[in-house]
Amino acid sequence: MIRRKLQDLTLCISYNVTFLHDKAHSYKNFRKQYSISEEIGRGGFGIVYKAERTEDGTPVAVKFVEHRHVRDWTTTCKQLVPTEICLLEMCNGTPGVVRLIDWFANSKGFMIVMERPEEFMDLFDLISIYGCLDETIARSIFVQVVNTVCSLYADHGVLHRDIKDENIIINMRTGEVILVDFGAATIISKTRASRFQGYGTRSYCPPEWFKRATYMPMEATVWSLGIVLYVMVTGALPFRNEIQICLGRLSIPKNISEECEHLIRRCLVVTPERRADLIEVRQHRWLCKPIATHEASFKCVLDRKLSKRLSKTNRKLKRSTSSTIPSSDDNELFLSDSQTDASIDICERIRRASSAADITVDIHNSSNRT
Repeated sequence: MIRRKLQDLTLCISYNVTFLHDKAHSYKNFRKQYSISEEIGRGGFGIVYKAERTEDGTPVAVKFVEHRHVRDWTTTCKQLVPTEICLLEMCNGTPGVVRLIDWFANSKGFMIVMERPEEFMDLFDLISIYGCLDETIARSIFVQVVNTVCSLYADHGVLHRDIKDENIIINMRTGEVILVDFGAATIISKTRASRFQGYGTRSYCPPEWFKRATYMPMEATVWSLGIVLYVMVTGALPFRNEIQICLGRLSIPKNISEECEHLIRRCLVVTPERRADLIEVRQHRWLCKPIATHEASFKCVLDRKLSKRLSKTNRKLKRSTSSTIPSSDDNELFLSDSQTDASIDICERIRRASSAADITVDIHNSSNRT
């Protein structure tokens, strides 16, 4: 830990002395080209802002990362930059990967400028609003995520290492899926089964991390994909704590199809050596079913399905209340799935907020006017 802090200090000094002479990537140049408006979101390592390119009003997203929160560094053209920037440049053009537009730096950190389609929503917010997704919609999202993960690995040897609902954004008009936040990404040739360095989100981490602090990159990727699929079709996390993750006891709702349940269980096998690999996931019979297409926008389809679900729920409630009205003491008997899912959602939002607790830097106040 002390060694890492000394390295970070050395890096910051290096930037103050040499890097900021690069005018093309200076903060002064950034201020000329882009106008920041509001914060979109934040995580444990950075803040994302809504912004526009002043020249033509093109909407963009700007991620600000302090030097001390950069996880990995890469030297390119005699400049030291976050590996995240290099990997985004390398993967630009890969379907399903957020497009890097430019990047800038000051004495405090980096501004990473990326595309920001207007009608996108992340999967976390989508499930919070619409609840669990039916399998046709979940399949259309999941197959795109799997294809992107496979393309990153096959074409560039890159693993994302932080696949979760918050890092999957969806075009609410077309249903197109984009993977974002490559702050934990790495090139697989540099990674082997090793001591885990804290990458990823704990609720998406595989059991081998908690049991042996061992990181197996491909196996961990499949595990996180299984968590994403489970969350989409149930609206809740499969495990609430580290003990449950290590035990791996899954509770699958009865309305989930046999094929979908099989894929979830293959992804969430506790023993990593017995877990499905990416090829098996991609070729699984559940994913090979036809993907539904809709004339209406993706959001309209979701709205219709939500309306039908609410109507069905209201009819059930009317029937139950007309037959019997429980006393106040009996109400505790009905603390069931919907309330459990709500409590899990609250826990997830607390997790989302707490992971960002350390990020307090304002991009405007953190800069040297270079």
